[in-house]
Amino acid sequence: MSGLEWSLVAGGLGAFAGAMAGVLVISGSTVGDLEPGAAPAPLDRRLSIGAFLLSSHAIAAAGLWQLPTVGSCLAAGLGAGWMGAAAAGLVGMLTQTDKIGLRMSHIVLRACVGVTLLAPLWAYVKLLAVGDVGPTTIA
Repeated sequence: MSGLEWSLVAGGLGAFAGAMAGVLVISGSTVGDLEPGAAPAPLDRRLSIGAFLLSSHAIAAAGLWQLPTVGSCLAAGLGAGWMGAAAAGLVGMLTQTDKIGLRMSHIVLRACVGVTLLAPLWAYVKLLAVGDVGPTTIA
């Protein structure tokens, strides 16, 4: 199975998970307490976010395999989102000072994913600047 096929399967799984999240919302399902005395969190919220992440990253991966110029832009958009999540974590840490070590590890992970997703566009721009690769047109 090629990388493009794997990314399309992952996107399909994300879409299916998102549809199932909608079904769970309609049925009123929730997950058990995460902390003693806490209200149960709805399962659909986590499934929806996970489905969005899986689908959007699969689309960017498919774009990178099929048309790297467009795929690198898609990946850069996702990378900017991950960097924004890291910045939001830093701001949130200013107001909530508990579990600093855990919060910092989440911020570092988000920033690393963001930089990794920004890398294809950075490499493409560097290649254009050197003159080894000319801009391509989409017919």
